[in-house]
Amino acid sequence: MNPKNQGPASKEEIDKEFAELCDSYRSTIPQKSAEIQKTIEEIITAIGKKQAPSFKELERITHKLAGSSGSYGFQILSDLTKMLEENICDGKIQRLSGEDCVSFLRFWYALFSEQARLASQGKTSPTTAEKLTHLIESQLTAKLGKKQEAA
Repeated sequence: MNPKNQGPASKEEIDKEFAELCDSYRSTIPQKSAEIQKTIEEIITAIGKKQAPSFKELERITHKLAGSSGSYGFQILSDLTKMLEENICDGKIQRLSGEDCVSFLRFWYALFSEQARLASQGKTSPTTAEKLTHLIESQLTAKLGKKQEAA
């Protein structure tokens, strides 16, 4: 309902309200990116100390961001976080050696943070989500293959 005239909201009013919500969400992207970076650094620190890292928080954050960013039209961010979340859930990330895990997480975050920077500035990426996720999956597959060859 439109509070001005108590009738249904027009398409223009709905579009305007959604655009405002998207702008508001866009302003939170740097904070969300920093949260992911902090969590990845905690995992890397644990690996450096030869401790078993916990991926539970990273899985939670990526799950939440995959859904919310997609809902607000930030599809590349959604696809990148969903891909990482799925690989954590499948146990692929955890099967990497410590060094490969650190390398992979840094690689993923470098791609993600650049896309987050563009999105927070209202810019679109020249790279498609499909290309980025394929690149990341190829990197992960190569690292997993390297580990299997060494075993």
